[in-house]
Order: sequence, then C-alpha cells, then structure tokens
Amino acid sequence: MSNISKLATLLLTCFFALNLQAQSVSAADQQGVEACYKAVQTAVVQLDANAMGPLFMENAEVVSPMGEITRGRANLVAMYTGLFNYFRSLPKPDRHEQTNLFMQTRYLATDVILATYTEQTDNYFGEKKDTGKMTFSIVLRKTGGKWLIELVTLTPVISQPAANN
Repeated sequence: MSNISKLATLLLTCFFALNLQAQSVSAADQQGVEACYKAVQTAVVQLDANAMGPLFMENAEVVSPMGEITRGRANLVAMYTGLFNYFRSLPKPDRHEQTNLFMQTRYLATDVILATYTEQTDNYFGEKKDTGKMTFSIVLRKTGGKWLIELVTLTPVISQPAANN
C-alpha cells in the first residue's frame, strides 16, 4: 500500500471516529446498573464485605485511591473486610450526606457499560463539616442477565492551587 493510500485510510478513519456518538444506555440496562449500584451502597452502609462479592465478576479489579490494585472476587471481599473494619474504628458523624455529581453511563460494547461519576460526601461532627470528593470509573459487564462490576477505579478529587501570574 502506498504512503498516499495509508494517509487517506488514516484520515478517513479519524473522520469517522470523530463522528461516532456514544450510544445511550437503554432504560432496562440503566435499571440493571442502578440495581447493582444500590446493592453496593447497601453493602457499604451495612459494612458487609460478603455482600459485595456477588456484585463483582470473578476476575474483577479495584484500583484504590492510593493506586493499589486488588484482583479477583475473593481478594476483593478480603480487601473490603479490612476496609470496613477500618470504617468501624472511625468516629461516627452526627449526620452524613452523599451526592453523586456528573453521573454518566455509556456502552463500550453491547454487554459492557462504563459508568462515571463524582461522589461528594459531607460528614457533620457537631458544627464541623468534613467534605470529600471521589471520582469513580466503573466498568460493568452483563452476565447471566445481571450487570456485574468488572473494574472500579477511585480517584480523589483535589483542588489545584491557583496559578500565580
């Protein structure tokens, strides 16, 4: 293939790639993703690591905010057991509020969905308010009619300092 043919092919590929639109997630699949999300939230609120296991694919991975990678359902249950034990040792806030910002879901394939959002948590200890933000990227795969988590990455949201002019 000549260089001109290669260049033409590359330009056409780029043109078509730029014009592709992400396909909207169907209502049924969105409900399945939300059911998985609600099950995760229930397990987290109840600090129940064993309830987390069935929500993940057997070979799922979680990338922690510190960059640590945990692979495999059994290892994830062990990781969540340790994390939830740590949570139990923390002082309990008087009030806890959670808001999900910028939530978006889209298909990566017919049986794979990417969900992204930023979670803002506000914990109140008397008059003191502790706010934190974490951005989640979650890949879910439809298996046996259910949406299961294949990959989770957690990234802390940290404000950048203002630029000095």
